[in-house]
Amino acid sequence: MEPALTNLVISPEAMAGIEARLGKLVRDASATCALLLDHSGQIIGVSGDTDGRQLVSLGALLAGNFASAREIARLLKEPRFTVCLHQGEREHVLTSLVGDRCLLSVLFAVRGQLGLVKFLSARASDDLAVMVEAGRRQAMASGLDAKSFRQAAERSIDSWLRERDGGGLG
Repeated sequence: MEPALTNLVISPEAMAGIEARLGKLVRDASATCALLLDHSGQIIGVSGDTDGRQLVSLGALLAGNFASAREIARLLKEPRFTVCLHQGEREHVLTSLVGDRCLLSVLFAVRGQLGLVKFLSARASDDLAVMVEAGRRQAMASGLDAKSFRQAAERSIDSWLRERDGGGLG
């Protein structure tokens, strides 16, 4: 059974490390870009050329595709699939599991070497899994969890509404 989707909060220090690791993967693999996604497809981090790409839609579709692959694995009585590959005429996309919480998608040109991208992505996935978990723990220890963000957002919205309406909500 897959873990339930949660609001993932990562410390700013960990985010800097995650983005640096994604950048290293893009450079080493000569990839177009790399995306770190949560299981719902929300973008956690990105590096590389994203110009003109609809990243929000791409993230959601890649996560949905990976969810379909999980179901296929279940039907085939496989414990899970850890990698999905899409091969196009100009560009390929390799998506791999990162720990239990995330996905790593690497977009690379057809001229790129699939074996190298798979190898480097596997190494990056291992590193990113450790970084995401450490960042999540740092955020929780600092009081930066999803509940505190939600409460702060609600207070900000309430305050803005009071200001906008001249002190009243109606």
